[in-house]
Amino acid sequence: MKILRSYKLYSFGHRRIIILAAWFAVVAACGFTLKNTAAFEDFLSGFVGVQHMVIPCVLSIIALNGTLLANSPNQSNFGYKFFRSLPNAEKHFRRAVLGGNIISLLETAFVAVVGSFYLESTLMLMFSVVVSVVFLSIMNFVTYVENYFVKLVLLMVTIGFAGGIVGFFGEQEVTASDDVVLYALIACAAVYAGSLLYVLLNSKKFTRKERKK
Repeated sequence: MKILRSYKLYSFGHRRIIILAAWFAVVAACGFTLKNTAAFEDFLSGFVGVQHMVIPCVLSIIALNGTLLANSPNQSNFGYKFFRSLPNAEKHFRRAVLGGNIISLLETAFVAVVGSFYLESTLMLMFSVVVSVVFLSIMNFVTYVENYFVKLVLLMVTIGFAGGIVGFFGEQEVTASDDVVLYALIACAAVYAGSLLYVLLNSKKFTRKERKK
């Protein structure tokens, strides 16, 4: 598939992916092992729940930020000249961004499915999906922002929000109607769709802008 081939050109940091996979394996092992252990109920709803929000967010950073760095002349050590010498470099870049999004979404779905076997709170599970997709949406919206401090602030606010509120959503007495969950997921999907459209429509503009530098 052209999308995956283009993404593979820009992807780097396979060691990071291996570390992330090992990290999630430990989280899942904790979840399955401690599921029926009352003494670790708080740990399960706290630590394990937070990891289900953080891990997809970290993967989104790896999947999308690497593509951007490879396309930026300010980060020449990531192979900027090589990628610009490729035939149809602009199309490769756009497909690589799309590939990063697809991989991030699939990973989020996988983490959610695995978590559904041991996370007691369905609301927490749905919230982890919402946080992960919103984070990916922010990654898309800030992809072409050159000020990395602004990017960092936005991303840290998202992760901080998830970590601060997870305890609240992890409480058993906290419930939400199916309609509320459904509307939240619809709104989340709409925001993400807008972010994906934005990042793809502006990919050529960004590439040409960088070439003028």
